[in-house]
Amino acid sequence: MKVLFPRHIKKWIFSSMNFSIWPLTVWLWQLFILVLGVAGSFAIANYFIKQGQQKVIAVIFAAPLTLIACAIAFFEISEMGLLEFLAKMLRTHFFDATTKFQVNVEKPDKINLLLKEIHTEEQTQKITFKTSKSLLSSDENEQVRESWLL
Repeated sequence: MKVLFPRHIKKWIFSSMNFSIWPLTVWLWQLFILVLGVAGSFAIANYFIKQGQQKVIAVIFAAPLTLIACAIAFFEISEMGLLEFLAKMLRTHFFDATTKFQVNVEKPDKINLLLKEIHTEEQTQKITFKTSKSLLSSDENEQVRESWLL
């Protein structure tokens, strides 16, 4: 069943919330993931700076979180997001059984096997012949003739 929505009603709340920045279109959920990643990176960098570490060391520990957030936000392979891709990989590599094929084995022909089976069966047929051509037995025929129905 196909559900049609009017043009002013969207399928879900974030369906049309995107921002175009010249070569890039960023959806609202991507922006949310990026904001969480950058905020986490700033928190990590701020922690290291308050501990008395140099800014370079703080950036070295904070940068991977920003890179991971960017990878999650902009991940797309074959029009699949990260969650769909991981689910497909799990299903493909862990839950599907590998098919094994035998090599150098002559496969029997199904038609030849069927023909051999038909020829080896003992075919006995029961043939019955009917000698009378009437539908009724001879006694019933006599009764009908006597009753003047014919």
